[in-house]
Amino acid sequence: MILFLNRNNGGGMDFIQELKQKVRKNPKTVILAEGTEPRMHKAAEALVKEKLVKEVFLTGRDSEVLAVAKKEGIDLSGISIIDPEKFSGLDRFAAEYYNLRKHKGVSEQDAREAVKKDLIFSALHVRLGLSDGMVAGAVSTTADVSRTAVTVVQPRPGIKYISSFFIMVTPREEYGEKGVFIYSDCGLIPEPSAEQLKDIAIASARNARLLCGMEPRVALLSFSTKGSAKHPSIDKVIKARELLDQGQVDFIYD
Repeated sequence: MILFLNRNNGGGMDFIQELKQKVRKNPKTVILAEGTEPRMHKAAEALVKEKLVKEVFLTGRDSEVLAVAKKEGIDLSGISIIDPEKFSGLDRFAAEYYNLRKHKGVSEQDAREAVKKDLIFSALHVRLGLSDGMVAGAVSTTADVSRTAVTVVQPRPGIKYISSFFIMVTPREEYGEKGVFIYSDCGLIPEPSAEQLKDIAIASARNARLLCGMEPRVALLSFSTKGSAKHPSIDKVIKARELLDQGQVDFIYD
């Protein structure tokens, strides 16, 4: 999510335009998991018109997706509808999901039914390399989306815990990189452990490089200034810094 601290800030819009230019140079395939949600239709239409994707999918039952498009006046040119129940590769998806979840007691029949669900199907579309990214959460809860991401797509190697972040844009250019910085974790881990803080720091640094094009400088925040207070939450931050020391990461932190 990108949060503007001042909507009149031209610098923020410059950042968005720069981000779009980067995307156009190397467009990816995106699957929108909630294909009967009008906002997903409008997003897909905008992605195509602005040439921000190589290909975009709307997941859902054909008739339902088409009905929404007609009602909303959405131009589906360049947008592919993908119906899990009619998908030719459903057996492959079911086998993959079964292998992922059989240790949790999921049977082959359970797996076949599960992969017909839009969220799970879309996540498998990413896992198996048919899409580069999935968008969801307009209808589904954060818990459902994050749980599906963890169990199906799974974290990248070296990251045990997933986390969320905001890209903050402010007119105060002395903050972050010319007023742009990443703030984590904002929605998934309310009371992170030291190990979770370490993973959040690593993910934040990577996202700063990848999305913002900046050399990351990570601050592990607490309410203590140079040891001015004692508290278990401060101890976790200190321990997280020690874990980063042991990991020999490639960014500045404190």
